[in-house]
Amino acid sequence: MIQSFQDEFNLPNKIPITPAVPNTSLSHVGEVISNSMMSYYRKGVGKLLHMCRFTKPSIQNAVRDLSRRVKGATIEHIDAMQRVTNYCVAAKDKGWVLRPKRTWNGKDKSFAFLLDGKSDSDYAVGYVGYLEGSLIVARSVVQKRSALSTTEVEMYALVSCVQDMIYLKQLLESMGLTVKTPIIIRVDNKGTVDLANGWSTGGNLKHVEVRQLLIRDLREEGILRVEWFPGAENESDIFTKNTTSQMFQKHASLLEA
Repeated sequence: MIQSFQDEFNLPNKIPITPAVPNTSLSHVGEVISNSMMSYYRKGVGKLLHMCRFTKPSIQNAVRDLSRRVKGATIEHIDAMQRVTNYCVAAKDKGWVLRPKRTWNGKDKSFAFLLDGKSDSDYAVGYVGYLEGSLIVARSVVQKRSALSTTEVEMYALVSCVQDMIYLKQLLESMGLTVKTPIIIRVDNKGTVDLANGWSTGGNLKHVEVRQLLIRDLREEGILRVEWFPGAENESDIFTKNTTSQMFQKHASLLEA
């Protein structure tokens, strides 16, 4: 895949240290490129979608933004696509590695597998999930619902992360394995943590009651625990926006080796 980037795309000589320009997002306006250039753009985005799904989770936010423009790309989008492909070429030795912190002998029935996750929301919803400290889930998706507050947006991200963690728990248990509970999910919004761990159903968040009750039901059953975690330490932050190079490199190093 990396070789195809070098062979098929007119990559700039300047090597970027981030897949996208920090603190920016792609514009919706501008003159649409020609059909031949659009095919070139779509080919690049298609390859990058494969790359971010299986090899380089750190580029998910940039590729998600690119994939929203496959019907009306501009020169700005071409440049952005080439920047991501150039970043992949420059960082070809780093990728998604499954490296658990503990090992299981395959016989000990009392061994309880550890699941945990982190979620974040800004311009998109992002979250990560770990099995025994090894990254197995990485998502960057567009926020599908309108929200009236930061707490509500963060709650949507939290629930999305929890749904994947519960699926993984059920998958492991279907194989006769044991999962340690409660599963810990960390978020960097204290309002969301208070909402998940509280009892109130009134105020300005009545319209998200179903989602908050899901979290509370799982908490009451001892399956889930929601904890606050500083945003500067939350690697899912790079799945929600184009961060500074320093922040990106810090978090990407936790996702790829």
